[in-house]
Amino acid sequence: MAAAGGGAATRRSVATWYPALRKPSWTPPAQAFGPVWTVLYAQMAYSAQRVAGSSDSRRRRALALWWLQLGLNAAWTPVFFGARRTGAGAVVICALLPAVAATAAALNLEIWRRNRS
Repeated sequence: MAAAGGGAATRRSVATWYPALRKPSWTPPAQAFGPVWTVLYAQMAYSAQRVAGSSDSRRRRALALWWLQLGLNAAWTPVFFGARRTGAGAVVICALLPAVAATAAALNLEIWRRNRS
């Protein structure tokens, strides 16, 4: 649903507004966005399915972080492309980064906890 909503929010802006923006030379090519976002959302769904099926008592916390990331990812597209608010999009990205870091740190810390000698 997040990917479909993002696609609907970008449709109008991708054709006219986004191509007219001044962008850095390292901006990914436009044709990369669709496949990359599709793979990203598929990987996120697979990860959530693995966590949800786990018997670990901390899975609720992990899924809460997952939902937070999904919500922020889903919010960015309509903010940046739909509302054409590049600054507000940057705020959403800045909120997303700690959620991603917390998820990566949780995995690393749990592996460390289980393998301390």
